[in-house]
Amino acid sequence: MATTATAEATISARSRAQHSRNQAHRQSTTSLPKPLGLKAGVKRVPQQRTLGAFFPPTTAQQHARQVQRDFKYARKRELLKRQREERQGAEYAQGQAGGLHREDRTFSCVTLNMNGFGSSEKDRGAFFRDFRQEDAHGRQDIIFLQETHVLEGEIEHMRSHHAKQWGFRSGTDARELSFWAPSEDRTQGRRRITVQSACI
Repeated sequence: MATTATAEATISARSRAQHSRNQAHRQSTTSLPKPLGLKAGVKRVPQQRTLGAFFPPTTAQQHARQVQRDFKYARKRELLKRQREERQGAEYAQGQAGGLHREDRTFSCVTLNMNGFGSSEKDRGAFFRDFRQEDAHGRQDIIFLQETHVLEGEIEHMRSHHAKQWGFRSGTDARELSFWAPSEDRTQGRRRITVQSACI
């Protein structure tokens, strides 16, 4: 009987302790502190944020300076890229040309041996149109016409006519881009040298 009473007393003590713990837990969960800044009965509404909350607004002057900086950076980048490409092209050309100096330049030259250059305006125009033809390297730099008979009185006419074909100005104030010589009293005529896009 004494053992049974002791066991019942132990179970009763455990039950009271468990009851006390449960009651303390319920009190702690029901008495949570209220959020700061809120009054009883006030519902909290979430607020939307704009880009101004993350990125500060800039003025027109600041925007202009930023555009100018971006332009300078892009210009410098393109300039360095172009210089690099030109340097690579020069190195390649130097290797292909058999060791030319980096300041050396090549030019294209065409020699035409013909007669009757000024026989008619139609033939002359056909020849001038042929001079304007371009290849993969562009226009020809120098053209030699051999055995072409041009009288001394026709030199100025031929010079101005040729200049009009290219869109050049002719006259006393214009720079001469073609050079003519008469062929009178010469059995094989004279040579005419035309400097096109590059003046040598």
